[in-house]
Amino acid sequence: MKKIKCLLLFLFIALTLNTWAQETESSGLKDKIEARRVSFITQRLDLSPAESQVFWPTYNQYRKELEAVRKSKKEIIDAGIKNMTDAEISKMLEDGLAAEQKELDIKRKYYNEFKKAISARKIAKLYKAEKEFIKIVLDEFYNNKNR
Repeated sequence: MKKIKCLLLFLFIALTLNTWAQETESSGLKDKIEARRVSFITQRLDLSPAESQVFWPTYNQYRKELEAVRKSKKEIIDAGIKNMTDAEISKMLEDGLAAEQKELDIKRKYYNEFKKAISARKIAKLYKAEKEFIKIVLDEFYNNKNR
């Protein structure tokens, strides 16, 4: 039961972020956010020019693969459970867990790729910076929405 609640919570957050990203995409906000992300991560990781040259193509591919999995999770969420049978809901949850596993597999794969470009310390800083950046963007979004 706890796993289902966690999965549904995560799926709700992913849907919210994805919907917001779609709304901002048409207004050019997505490009501004991505530029801020690059700047934020570069600053937090203190990347040398040589590190940047190897890191950013790898990181961009990592983000692209994660986004594809998150898009599939959004499609699972969009199915809605109101008119679904228990068997359909069970399948949806299994699909959600499979998507979570794919996301973890991507993270593991790219952890090994990142090690070729940057130190373990900088990889840890990267993961922390990503979380901090999402929090900053969400805080700004909610603060602007409530004005």
